Amino acid sequence: MSRRLILLRHGQTAWNLVGRMQGHCDVELDATGHEQAAAAAPYVAAYQPSALWTSDLSRAARTAAYVARECALEPREDARFRELDLGESAGVLKADYARDEPDLYAALMAGDFSRIPGAEDLATIAQRFGAGIDEVMANLGPAQTAVVVSHGTAIRAGICHAVGWPAELAGTLAGLGNCHWAVLTEHQGPGRFRLETYGLGPGDPPISHP
Repeated sequence: MSRRLILLRHGQTAWNLVGRMQGHCDVELDATGHEQAAAAAPYVAAYQPSALWTSDLSRAARTAAYVARECALEPREDARFRELDLGESAGVLKADYARDEPDLYAALMAGDFSRIPGAEDLATIAQRFGAGIDEVMANLGPAQTAVVVSHGTAIRAGICHAVGWPAELAGTLAGLGNCHWAVLTEHQGPGRFRLETYGLGPGDPPISHP
């Protein structure tokens, strides 16, 4: 049986709710985010993971804590699974950025983060996330499953790295909802992984192990 990787987005924050851009800003889950994480955790646990990794930002780490309780696993924090660094746009409301910096906002929405002063580009995110995946898999046994709790854009860029797509294609994946996840399975062929499913959430049955 193939090894499997579950990429789970963190629960909602107050900044998500109002459209304030987070990036590396360390924003906690709000009450809804805690409810989402608690609801998602049993469904993620149904994949019977052997390892649990998480971004070190608190919104991801708190989400991982709910999964940890369901799986009896100790989460391992790793900064490589952080959201993209949004540079000068971090902490700014999207509506304000669209009004004050329309050209940069358009680039942001198009995924051209390299135009934002101080921000990472998609290739950089994909490389660091991919390096994190490599370490996760190096510590995973045959036919085992790992869960990584991370962030929306970082997950999309990480998927591109995992399946062998150019990082620029990250924008072709729809944004994951809070506490929704993607399932990837390792395989022999172009790219190290196959994207089995994307956008599952609480209430959806686990994907059977190939």
